[in-house]
Amino acid sequence: MRFVQSWSFFMKQYNRLLVNGCSFVAGGHLGDFGENYGNTHFLMSLQDKLNCKYKSDFWSNKSYNIAKAGKSNDYICRTMTYWLFNNQDKIKDTLFIIGLTELSRIEYYDVVGTRYRTYYPEVENDDYWKRLFSSSLTGEEGLKFIEKLYKYTFDNTIRANELYLQLSLIQDYICHRGGELVLFSSLCTEFNHKEKFNYFEFQNHDTWNDWAIDKSGGNTRPDKISMDQYLSPTAHPGPKANKELSNMLYNYIKNGFK
Repeated sequence: MRFVQSWSFFMKQYNRLLVNGCSFVAGGHLGDFGENYGNTHFLMSLQDKLNCKYKSDFWSNKSYNIAKAGKSNDYICRTMTYWLFNNQDKIKDTLFIIGLTELSRIEYYDVVGTRYRTYYPEVENDDYWKRLFSSSLTGEEGLKFIEKLYKYTFDNTIRANELYLQLSLIQDYICHRGGELVLFSSLCTEFNHKEKFNYFEFQNHDTWNDWAIDKSGGNTRPDKISMDQYLSPTAHPGPKANKELSNMLYNYIKNGFK
């Protein structure tokens, strides 16, 4: 079990806060409704609470928020590794926060489109499959392909263990370089070995998604965005969910990751 320092009398001063994840952390669904809503993203207020030396300005053009909508844990680990490799001089005194997404999302490299893409099951949308496979598959063909692929290659336990190993290496490198890593779950319910990490858990809920839905009184999408809603019209965490997550994370960090 990793030693976690207790900060009874002081809290570490962080230079910056960097976050990664899927759409829940990317926060674009807040920014879509305007900068005022975008600025309710938990990154914005948490960096103020932590009095970070370098602060993001509306996510600072992805400098401090490298999350991306629809992406996988594969994406999270790959982009975290790239960032760490390319910014070794910035790791010290940086707090990294990762919101884990669904295990069933899998990243692959599209050799025709020359870019990384992510696929996941049960998407009945022709445009989705055309985008993923360069117009070579229809929606029906794409579903059949994914059904066979997952049937013969996908296992939740193996995927969870692989994620644990990847994050362990990332955490060790961050800590060795003088930074700190915090994990929480946006959508992932199968992650193991939480005790090996600074893992923030939502009281009585496995994920931020479940917590926000419960706080909202159900998963019905509101018709309009407002500052006092836990869900946005896109069914993602709304302004109030982000504000409360910021408070909960701050208290978790302040109390020595407890």
